[in-house]
Amino acid sequence: MENSRNKLLYKLKKPILHWLILIFSIIGSDSLFKNDYGRDNRGNSAPVNEGEEYDVKIEDKGRDGDGITKIEGFVIFVSGAKVGDEVKIRITSTRRNFAFAEIVE
Repeated sequence: MENSRNKLLYKLKKPILHWLILIFSIIGSDSLFKNDYGRDNRGNSAPVNEGEEYDVKIEDKGRDGDGITKIEGFVIFVSGAKVGDEVKIRITSTRRNFAFAEIVE
């Protein structure tokens, strides 16, 4: 009985393995297992770049307590900032839909 169950499992797994091999050969395994956590490898469409400085007003508060501001509608999380603060920030990291910044002192 055990042997017949193993044969059945092998018959079921074999087509799945063939499909996986086909998928890996078409799109490549690197693109399946790569995760840049929001980074856009097709180019940065953000209106801000790392290292740039801006004078902004903090409009809102994020769930982790960071201040939130927007530049051209683009969301930027500013650590250590409070709602209503008018500060100069430096962009530390950009993603496709948002960026992180620090207050310049």
